[in-house]
Amino acid sequence: MKRISVILIQLAFVGSIVRADVIYSNLGPGDSFDTVAYLVLGPTSNLGVDIDIAAPFMGSAQPTVLASAEMALGHSPLSGNNELLVQLRSDVGGSPGSVLASSSVAQVPAGPTLVTADFSASPVTLQPGNTYWLVADANDDAFLLWFWNNTGDFGVAERQSDIPGGGWNAFDGVSPAFRINGNVVPEPSGLILTSLALVGLLLQAGGTAYRCR
Repeated sequence: MKRISVILIQLAFVGSIVRADVIYSNLGPGDSFDTVAYLVLGPTSNLGVDIDIAAPFMGSAQPTVLASAEMALGHSPLSGNNELLVQLRSDVGGSPGSVLASSSVAQVPAGPTLVTADFSASPVTLQPGNTYWLVADANDDAFLLWFWNNTGDFGVAERQSDIPGGGWNAFDGVSPAFRINGNVVPEPSGLILTSLALVGLLLQAGGTAYRCR
C-alpha cells in the first residue's frame, strides 16, 4: 500500500508541471465587458463592406502553447450565417502580420456572451515579451459584434474592404474584450524532474510486479 501511495503522489507531481493558464485577459470582474462593440462584417453583409477587427496582446513570462481564445461576441438581427474565423497573427510594426494559427466559430450567439475559439489543433508557442494579434474575420453575410473591454485596455486594428489598399489601420482605441488561455511550457529543470519521476515510476512498477509473482 505504501508503494501505491508513492506512485500516486509522483503522478500528481508530474501532472502539475504543465498546467493550463491565463496568458492575457482584459475582462472585468465576473468576466464583465462593455456594451459598446466593434462591427465585424462578412464580405456579403448587407452594409456592403467587409470589416475585420484585431486586438493586440503580449505573451506571458514563460513560453506558452496557445489553447483557446474567449471573446465577448454577439450578432445583429441583420446577421446571416453567424460564422467567424478567428486568427492568431504576428506583429509587424504595430499592425497584424502573418497568420500563425486559426480557428472557427460555427455559430456566434445573439449574445452578448463569451465565445470560445479552440486553438488546440494548432499548437503555436507564444514567446515571452512578443506582441501578437487576435483577429475576428466574419464569413459571408455575418453581421457580428465584438464588445469593448471595461478595464481601460487600449489598442485595436481595423481592416475595411472599402478603404484603398485594404491594409490594417491600427489605432489607440478601446480594445475589444477577450481572454487568451494556454499551457505553460516546462522549464528545463522541470523536464529533468519529470524524467526522474517517470523513471521512478517505471522502477517501482517493475519491482512491484516482480514481487507479485
